[in-house]
Amino acid sequence: LKQRMSLVSELWSAKVRAEMLHVPAPSMKEQFEYSRHRGLTWMVTLDEATLATADTVKVKNVNERVEEVVPRCAVVQYLVNAMQYQGKRPSVNNKSSSKRRDSATEKDKDENSLMNARKAVAGNL
Repeated sequence: LKQRMSLVSELWSAKVRAEMLHVPAPSMKEQFEYSRHRGLTWMVTLDEATLATADTVKVKNVNERVEEVVPRCAVVQYLVNAMQYQGKRPSVNNKSSSKRRDSATEKDKDENSLMNARKAVAGNL
């Protein structure tokens, strides 16, 4: 539970809205149902054994049903990148583009997409 709380706190610090189940060891079914019910796009699954041996977590896009193993130390950056580059495969190394925008409308669309995408849930220990 402490590891989940720590991750959620890190996500909040990065301005990513995050939630977690307040159940000691939620099942995958509980996590997916919670994610779907709350309309969450991303789910981070922490496994105590995997964290102890490989220090990695699983990051899942609930809508696309895609899962990737990410180093625990890089999960916040991974999610921030994933939300900025919606529709593309995120990575820890994506960098923001410094290109000028053609119009204010495009900028508004991007900001709305980012705000709508900034959802994550930390679960399962």
